[in-house]
Amino acid sequence: SLINALCKENRAIVSDVPGTTRDATDTFIHHQGEIYRFIDTAGLRRKSKRDEGIEYFSMLRALAAIERSDIALLVLDASKPVTDQDQQIAREIIQACKGLILLANKWDLKKGTERGEGGRNLYILELQRHFAFTSWAPVIFTSAVTKENFNHIFEQIEEVQKERKKEIKTGPLNSFVKKI
Repeated sequence: SLINALCKENRAIVSDVPGTTRDATDTFIHHQGEIYRFIDTAGLRRKSKRDEGIEYFSMLRALAAIERSDIALLVLDASKPVTDQDQQIAREIIQACKGLILLANKWDLKKGTERGEGGRNLYILELQRHFAFTSWAPVIFTSAVTKENFNHIFEQIEEVQKERKKEIKTGPLNSFVKKI
């Protein structure tokens, strides 16, 4: 859904049925004179569900997609609780030394005050509880249906990429290490 919304056309098959996406697909999106490659992966499922056949190979392709990415956008279903599998995917991204952006998708399904700043703050607290090891990762509240905050996705990608390329001079690094 997110790829289709970003492309402004239906390029990917979308279904509510879990396991519909089996393979990682690359989609190139032009935005403000830049070309971005998005790799849409099959969702990684719990180990017991992926030990055999197609699920196993889907998992391998998703992990390979993480390896060939620069920045991973971990799409979370904001209408449901964070899962152990969401946490495991974040760990895989960090272990691969990739940039990470958390997308709280389906934010449009939140009602009333849940959608406001207070609701966003509560959700961020929930994310910090489940993803304490990623407290530095930015969070974007999105909706593939309404395209809410889609303009922030590209801005955040650029910001994370800038941070990934940042060089720290030896002097400041030594001072930091000495302090700790």
